[in-house]
Amino acid sequence: MKEINAYLVPRFSPEQCPKCLNSFKESSDFQPVAVQVKAELVEVVHPQLVGVEQSVAWNGENLIQFVECLHCHNITMIVNLDQRYVLTLQEAEESINQGFTAIMPVTIKQVDSGMGEQLSFWFQITYDRLHNQALLLRDSVSSLEDNTEKANRFEKGMNPIMSDIIREIKKDQKLDKLYCVARNALKNDWEKISLDSQELLIIANLIRDDLLIYSQIKPDVDFVAPVLFYAKAIENELYTKVFKPFAEVSNSFNYEYEVNSPLLKESIRSLKQLCEKGRKPNLGEMANCLNTLSSPRVLGNWFRTFIRTHIRDYEYLFVEQVFPQRMVGFINAYRNRWGIIGPLTRRECERCEEYLFYNPVKLLHLLADVI
Repeated sequence: MKEINAYLVPRFSPEQCPKCLNSFKESSDFQPVAVQVKAELVEVVHPQLVGVEQSVAWNGENLIQFVECLHCHNITMIVNLDQRYVLTLQEAEESINQGFTAIMPVTIKQVDSGMGEQLSFWFQITYDRLHNQALLLRDSVSSLEDNTEKANRFEKGMNPIMSDIIREIKKDQKLDKLYCVARNALKNDWEKISLDSQELLIIANLIRDDLLIYSQIKPDVDFVAPVLFYAKAIENELYTKVFKPFAEVSNSFNYEYEVNSPLLKESIRSLKQLCEKGRKPNLGEMANCLNTLSSPRVLGNWFRTFIRTHIRDYEYLFVEQVFPQRMVGFINAYRNRWGIIGPLTRRECERCEEYLFYNPVKLLHLLADVI
C-alpha cells in the first residue's frame, strides 16, 4: 500500500451550522466528532472530538453523524446522504456543483502491487477501504446471536462503499460492452435480466478479476465484494419481478390461519410492512416469504394466489425445481455468512458463481424465467 492525496466529497443535511449559520463547505468549517449516546434516551451524553488521524476521515458508513462547527464550536447532528472520493480539486468542485455539500482533503491508501497496469485504478484506491470496513463490521457484529441480523448489519455497513465502487466503475467503463461470466453463463436468459441487475453482475465480475490478480501477491485477499454484488443482483430481480408487483396490487396482507412457526410470523410481518408501509424486504426476507407462504404445502393466502397467477410456470419452478428452497439455500450458504466468518476465499466465490449459473442449481436461470 502507498498513500496518495485525494478529496472526499460528502453530501449531508443540514449544510450549515444552525447556530452561527456558517456553511459546512471545507475542512476549515467543520470536523467530524464522536459522541457517546445513551441508547434508551437517544440523547448525546458527552461530545468528544475524534483523534487527529480520524478527523480527516469521514465515517460515511453511518446514516447519522455529528460534526463540530469550527467557527462557533457548536455540535450538530447531520444525516449522511452520499459520498465520493476524487483525486483532483477540480473534480471535487464539480461534485459540489452536482449537489454535494463539502470538500475534505484526505489521504487514502492505494494498492501498490508492483503489477503495473494489471489492476484497475478504482480497485487500487478502493480495496483498502473495502477490506478494512469488512473487518470492522465483522468485529462489530460478532456479539450478536442472530446470524440473520449479523448479515443484515454487515450488508448495510458495506452499502456506502459498494455505491462508491459502482459510481467509480461507471465513470470509467461502458458496462454494456464488457464481457462477464454471468453474460456467458446465462446465454439467452441474460436479456431477461433487468439492466440494473446486469450492471451489478458485470461489476461483480470486474471486482472478481482484480481480486484474482491481487491474490497472486496477497493470497488471503477477501472475495466478499463480488458475492455482495451477486446477492444484490438477485435481490433486485426478485423484488422487481415478484414483490414490487405484489405490493402494487395489494395495500394490505392478512393471514387468516393460526401461526406457530417463527419463520412464518416473520414472513407475514415482512409482507405487511411491504404492502402497508412500502418497506422493501431484503433478500433473506423475500426468500423466507417464498418458502413459507407460496409453496403447495402452505395453507391458501393472497400472496400464494398471486404467485400462482403471476409466475410463468408455477409447477415447474415451485414444485419440480423447488425454487424457494434454492433461494433459502443461497441465503444460508452465502448471504447470511459474509458477516459471520472471516474473509471469503476465492473458492467460496467460485462456489457462489456455480450456485448461480451452473448445474445442478442454476439459481439465476430460474429467476430469469420467473415471469
